[in-house]
Amino acid sequence: MIDFPSEILGLKVSTLSAGFIGGLISLASQEKTSFIKSTISTLVGTVCAAYFTPVITSYLSLEMNTENATAFVIGLTAMKIVETIMTVADKLKITIPNIIIKKIK
Repeated sequence: MIDFPSEILGLKVSTLSAGFIGGLISLASQEKTSFIKSTISTLVGTVCAAYFTPVITSYLSLEMNTENATAFVIGLTAMKIVETIMTVADKLKITIPNIIIKKIK
């Protein structure tokens, strides 16, 4: 029997998988798009799920058995989440260099 790792680079495989599936399913709601955009969208869903799931489950005090469902929803909605964050940052004139400069002063 093959033993699969439970983590890759410190990220849970189950979280990555759920985010990936959510990212793939999100493509069904998008207009026809290029292969590259579809790939990026799926990767964004996977990466957002991998990094945001532990934060959200901890912040909301969710049970551990909801982690994969949370990762799936994040993967499903990741592109909209990123677009919203970028829009808010743009309206507030927040950029990474501005944040760094404020921290240094």
